[in-house]
Amino acid sequence: MKATTRALLCLLLGSLSTPAAAGATVFLPANVNAAGYAWGTVRDVRNTFEQQGTQDSIGCDVGGGSGPLGHNQIRCHAYDAVLRVECTVDATALPDYKQVVQSISSSSHVYFAFDPTTKVCTDILVVNGSRMLELPTRYNPTASAVYFPSQNPASNVLGTLTGARAAPNTTEYIECGSWASGYTWCTAVDAAGRTLTCDTNATGDPLFVERVRSIDSASYVLFGKNPTTGACAGITIEKSSGYLP
Repeated sequence: MKATTRALLCLLLGSLSTPAAAGATVFLPANVNAAGYAWGTVRDVRNTFEQQGTQDSIGCDVGGGSGPLGHNQIRCHAYDAVLRVECTVDATALPDYKQVVQSISSSSHVYFAFDPTTKVCTDILVVNGSRMLELPTRYNPTASAVYFPSQNPASNVLGTLTGARAAPNTTEYIECGSWASGYTWCTAVDAAGRTLTCDTNATGDPLFVERVRSIDSASYVLFGKNPTTGACAGITIEKSSGYLP
């Protein structure tokens, strides 16, 4: 997938924040296109029956396929009331596909592209972040929202997904996204609208990318940015019962 296409999708996620009772959120139900792509936020796709009376779906699985790929098969699918699409790819040749698929959680936005003729997946994106969470029904007040330890210049930021989603404003969020092809980024916005964004790739910083792919709703995230290059510079992921929605 071209870098411009990736940038457009990042912009799409950034532009669909909507007012909420707490924190920033997005609304991205199933979008299924036979020309070769599908996307949706796990939360919003799951809630389609309540909104429209039919149940949409989006997701991926690893292994267990009955086809020639057998246990090395990655399969992604999406359907709405009108259309169903799916694609497969061999995880032996493309191991990052398996890691990305296994990062799907209740805090995920999922996008996949495929060749409409061969039905082979050509890229998969998973974004895990506070904007994709349901509004927490309970909240630990000791959990951090989005916080910049230093401002001149801002070079790192921290926060919990639950804390950002439950923040008493419609601005804060923290999220990271990773493509199976390797491009990865993180973004955070605090209550005052201050933003830190960085990007990297699996070739340049494989450990950063691996840790991004472990983020879920129970996560505390701290990431840094090299102020000269704009590249991501270090990430810490902590998971705890205190960070659960």
